[in-house]
Amino acid sequence: MSFENWAAFAAASTILLVIPGPTILLVVSYALGQGWRTALPMAVGVALGDFTAMTLSMLGIGALLAASATVFTVLKVIGACYLIYLGVKLFRAGGALKAEPRTDAVSAAKMMAHAWLVTALNPKSITFFVAFLPQFLDRHADFWPQMLIFETTFLALAFANAFGYALIAARARNVVRNPKAIRIFNRTGGTLLVGAGIAGLSTAWSLVKAGHSVSIVEQGPIPNPLAASGDHHRIIRRAYRAGTGYGRLITEAYDAWDEMWADLGESHLDARGFLCISREPGDEAEEYREGLEEGNFPFELLDPAAAVERWPFLEPGSFRYAYFSTEGGALHCRRIASGLSAWLRANGANVYEHSKVVEVDAEAGRITLAGGETMQADRIVVTAGAWVLKLFPELGGELKTYRTALAYVEPPADLRVAWETAPVILDVGGVTDGYMIPLTRGAGMKFGSGLHKVPTSDADRNRAPVPGEGEVIRNLFSPPIARIAEYRVTEVVTCAYTFTADEKFLAHERGKCLVVSACSGHGYKFGAAVGRRVAKAVGDGDVGGLKKWLRAEVA
Repeated sequence: MSFENWAAFAAASTILLVIPGPTILLVVSYALGQGWRTALPMAVGVALGDFTAMTLSMLGIGALLAASATVFTVLKVIGACYLIYLGVKLFRAGGALKAEPRTDAVSAAKMMAHAWLVTALNPKSITFFVAFLPQFLDRHADFWPQMLIFETTFLALAFANAFGYALIAARARNVVRNPKAIRIFNRTGGTLLVGAGIAGLSTAWSLVKAGHSVSIVEQGPIPNPLAASGDHHRIIRRAYRAGTGYGRLITEAYDAWDEMWADLGESHLDARGFLCISREPGDEAEEYREGLEEGNFPFELLDPAAAVERWPFLEPGSFRYAYFSTEGGALHCRRIASGLSAWLRANGANVYEHSKVVEVDAEAGRITLAGGETMQADRIVVTAGAWVLKLFPELGGELKTYRTALAYVEPPADLRVAWETAPVILDVGGVTDGYMIPLTRGAGMKFGSGLHKVPTSDADRNRAPVPGEGEVIRNLFSPPIARIAEYRVTEVVTCAYTFTADEKFLAHERGKCLVVSACSGHGYKFGAAVGRRVAKAVGDGDVGGLKKWLRAEVA
């Protein structure tokens, strides 16, 4: 190997290494949060990760070189084209270094392992080395000495680069750990999400998986107890009125949740099925049954005697029939929000809590926070839930905000076991518009009724429960729930939602901003699927297709 060839390799490697990527983002994030002590373990982890990926790549290249000089030449040409493609893609994407301090206390060994995993287990690393290294290999020279020289050179440079980034970030942490200064330090670009409810978190999750640079801003903590996604649990169910289209979208919803559970490493769905009780001809429970029949979705129909025998908390003689479906259960919202927030941080997204957005400049792609700081992005997705009209008051003709409350109760002692094994109750029939979630995974038993919601001009107004409010909600459930006065109210929580007139979901595009309101009192169950669909629209620009899907106008 000539000195000129080695020097060219070293120079090219240096240029490539200093360009920030996911590995350097991780190094800087740890250094900003924890200082100079992170420099050595992170640099060692990066070097080990590059050693792993580079060795695997070199062994594959060596095998090709030994097998066929022609194949090696073809690989070299393809690799050159791939490197050009990466350069063009990087230039057009406006990539960003988004550095948020990591303050989670971990040992040096765990930091090193984290850096190794991020560097070594990224399939793009091996692909890159396979494209990069053949440009400098001499197929007429002995392969193994070249491999040793190239790997030693690259690993030394990679170690020095990571170590240098860590020291610089640690030195500057007193300046850049201030949120305003961090935003000055960061380049603009990527996708910015406003609102970390289920739609925002799921969209961020899908965007990160697709390779986008993502930041998400939430006005409160995650989960936010004032938001619709901040309660203990929400119902998922197949049943919808005939002709709405949402019943068949549940198939996609389940698929999206399964994908999320795989990424989070655990499921937050208690799949206990759902129960509906019809008390009057044409009531909502009967309409849901007709929707299941229209879609040929299975359910079990029970007469009153059989239903009371199976679920002894029902009052005999108070209803016409009941039916049960296995396609339903309870989604544990707080656990989902906490899990997604942790996953996003671990996978390179910026997550900003307690950062209230007061203005969105859709044309400029800029948001302003309550403290006066600004953030800029190539694309903004607003999933602000009940607060969306404060940012986009022009949507007041399509969206209306409501305030409601939910009662948590303790059932009679002799019925506790029956409730612990009961399905969620989607509808109690009549005009109650009432649902119930039993005792599940440590969360309390909940009563909620559509009769209790009232319009509000401000999602922050009247959020404290009124004395006796829980008992008012509870009493709406008799009939068909027997002995209702024995259900002791333990807690009352308020909630705010946006609704459309037809209870369909909404998307609105203006400038660089996409506003999504997937609520209307039934949106949580679609949260993971909404996130995947919104992320797809951000990627391919098909907002029209997104709108049709949100309205359940396409299968």
